Amino acid sequence: MPVKNCPNCGGELQKKNNKWKCPYCNSSYDLEESKKKNDELFDSGMFYVDIDKEEIMKKKNTVDSIKMWKYCLDEMDSADKIEDYLKKVTQKDDGTAMAEVRNERIEALLGRIEPELESGERIIILVDTSLFGKGKEFYIITDRACRFFKKKEVISVEFDDIVSIKVDDSFNLPSFYINDNYQNSVSSVANSYQTVGVMLALISRLTFERNKDRMRIRITK
Repeated sequence: MPVKNCPNCGGELQKKNNKWKCPYCNSSYDLEESKKKNDELFDSGMFYVDIDKEEIMKKKNTVDSIKMWKYCLDEMDSADKIEDYLKKVTQKDDGTAMAEVRNERIEALLGRIEPELESGERIIILVDTSLFGKGKEFYIITDRACRFFKKKEVISVEFDDIVSIKVDDSFNLPSFYINDNYQNSVSSVANSYQTVGVMLALISRLTFERNKDRMRIRITK
């Protein structure tokens, strides 16, 4: 049976020149190549995985996010490299904005964003989670924190304060709640599940780059 998703990052493969080609990580495979197996879901030095792997890997969209999350951490040893990769991925993803990709969306919301930023804090990516992309609710990942902009409040989680990430795959629409709080949701409305995985990898890497000796992040369900 042909491979339909990239064994490396979980991205949807495209058939090209008698090969399966991944548009996300540029890997290519023979048409009948089987998927690689890896018994360890995540690096045990960074994460304490408190979930059943077989259960969590049953739902395709959740798998797409988790595989991309794992791929980025396995293949990219710095937040800068993951950020560069995120720029490539988000070019295909209309639900996001970065400095060099749909930056006008960030500029339009600076009036709400800037009062919440610390001096010198840099916006890496913005994800619009409001219906029809109207910018009423969104979140940003910066070089210091995740900041979630609701209609009437802003919730900020500094990287030093991240202790857990909860996986919610209800209705096969995966969301990842930082510190088990549903309001701190790294999730998708218009953006792809692969993009969500890259953002989780970026958050993870930034968290440990700020404090290499910190406690492991617990992944729960």
